[in-house]
Amino acid sequence: MKQATLLIVVIVIVALAVGFLGGRALMTAGPSADDIAALKAQVQALSQKVGTGSSSTFKVAYVDMFKVLSQYKGTQGPFAQFQQLQKDTQQQVQDLDAQFQAGKITKTEHDQKVLELQQKLQQANLELSAPIQQKIVALVRQIGQAKGYALVLDNEASQAQASILYAQTGQVDDITAEVIAQINAQDTTGTPGK
Repeated sequence: MKQATLLIVVIVIVALAVGFLGGRALMTAGPSADDIAALKAQVQALSQKVGTGSSSTFKVAYVDMFKVLSQYKGTQGPFAQFQQLQKDTQQQVQDLDAQFQAGKITKTEHDQKVLELQQKLQQANLELSAPIQQKIVALVRQIGQAKGYALVLDNEASQAQASILYAQTGQVDDITAEVIAQINAQDTTGTPGK
């Protein structure tokens, strides 16, 4: 058990280092001596906590956000709206293709209008999905705090880049089903903005 806890702490430390130093590297030429000292202090504090065998536990959980989004009732309406917008956009692109083929518009005009349609579709996707994602993240935070998790990660099991690289069976809790059940219980109308 102590070895598993140490492994989780090491994974968290690596994640903190990548996030802490990576974020700083994007803003400046590199981490300052103060940044490195602060990170070392965090690592030492975590190491002492594990080394002393303290009674507090470092609980970690993950959520498969793709699964939550696919099973959340509140996504049905916005998803149907987006599908209709996508269908309308495809029709408009086909109309532009026909106009170009008939010589009514130039290639530049065609490409510009297609690009504008694609940007509008992307904007609509963001506007429809943002309230849903905010609601889910708020619930995950609420569950994480209520259950005493130090860290809740997005598993993204269906994506190419998962946030969890390793999880020892039984050491990391999967709270996906709980998030789905609670978000659907909160939203009986199937609308995301409730």
